[in-house]
Amino acid sequence: MMLSKLSFYIGGYGGPSYSLELSLSDGKWQEKALLYDRAYYRKEVPPQPLFPSPGLSLAAWLSEWNELNVSSWKERYENSHCLDGTQWSLEYEENGVRRESGGSNRHPRGWRKFMNWLHKRYPEIR
Repeated sequence: MMLSKLSFYIGGYGGPSYSLELSLSDGKWQEKALLYDRAYYRKEVPPQPLFPSPGLSLAAWLSEWNELNVSSWKERYENSHCLDGTQWSLEYEENGVRRESGGSNRHPRGWRKFMNWLHKRYPEIR
């Protein structure tokens, strides 16, 4: 599969929260990761940029995408017993097909592997 776009968000009310945007345009990747911390939610500062780990190239990191098997994830994961906590969303495009998955206090099988993959490139995202 050929990934061409990825949009990910994870966080909760009051932060910290994180977003990651990747897109392929004219053969070049655009990459943007942000931290929304408590100061952001108090309207004191804008979102803070996050920088990728210098020892891992984007190409090497993206080469692991297919191993994550996110195409098997359902559209929604909910824990109805918990009203506050962590929300997440993932939108991506592979071979021209757009897919979405998201949740509130519940995650799909393979979530830990996915988060470990994110941590390799952006250690701050948790």
